[in-house]
Amino acid sequence: MEANQLLGFLKFFHNPEYMELMLDGVIHCQTPEAYRLASQEGRGDLNESCSMSWRRVRGDPDIELHINGRTVPLEDLNAVTVHGERGDSWLTCWLALRLPAEQEDLDELKRDLARMKVEFGSHYVFLPAFHAVSYLNRLKESADKPMWAAEVSYEEHHVRWSARCKSAAYSYQREYRVGFGECDVHDTEPYVFSCPGGFRDLMYADKELQLVNEDTGKVLLDVGSL
Repeated sequence: MEANQLLGFLKFFHNPEYMELMLDGVIHCQTPEAYRLASQEGRGDLNESCSMSWRRVRGDPDIELHINGRTVPLEDLNAVTVHGERGDSWLTCWLALRLPAEQEDLDELKRDLARMKVEFGSHYVFLPAFHAVSYLNRLKESADKPMWAAEVSYEEHHVRWSARCKSAAYSYQREYRVGFGECDVHDTEPYVFSCPGGFRDLMYADKELQLVNEDTGKVLLDVGSL
């Protein structure tokens, strides 16, 4: 196997009942606005899918308009959203698991996975890379909205942020996301649909998942024990 080779995808759950529903084919997709308004560590992103957002309901500092040396308070303003590339879609997200190249990459992966389990839950589903196309095809066949899928990139500069690019502060999430349709910027209603037959033939739930040195037999990574 080659360094950085895609091994598969992980999704974490606090509630095992939600994990079982997903395995049975229920796809629950959130809106970007739901993430913009969320306060949970890791789940919330004030600028999800956009370059900048401001919300009075979040208690954000007031915005002022400066014109020729004069300051004009925008008292009637409740929300501002600045999109760069494209707009908002309903999202379902995974962590892309790639083969580490060096020991420091392995150490970083362990830290990232441990953090993900704290923020998103210790229960997990693994989708092997060789089943990814089948999974995406089932989603596309069952959804009644246009679908896209992409591995997320991470940038420091906010002008690059979009549905496919997030702040570098979230790079530990190593995200691969699937988007559906185009939702309203302030929509918080999830998009839920079912895939007949589910995914139990493609995925493994809470099973032993290890990286093992084939020469020495040493366990390099054990997802369950993190």
